[in-house]
Amino acid sequence: MHFEEYSVSDEAARIINETKETGGRIISVGTTALRTIESSTENGKIRYGLLGVKHVGEAMRNNQ
Repeated sequence: MHFEEYSVSDEAARIINETKETGGRIISVGTTALRTIESSTENGKIRYGLLGVKHVGEAMRNNQ
C-alpha cells in the first residue's frame, strides 16, 4: 500500500462548500481527487487549509 499527499486550499474548500450549500454538484476527476475530497470532509463540509497523507483506500473505508 502506498501513501498519497493531499492538500485543500482555502479557496478550493470555499468553492466546494458554497457549491454544495446552493445545491450544486461536485464532480471529482480521478481517484486522488475523490479521495482528497472524502478525506477532507467533516460534518458535511470540506475543511479549509488541510494538508495530509493517506494510505490509498483509507478514506473510503473511514467514510462508509
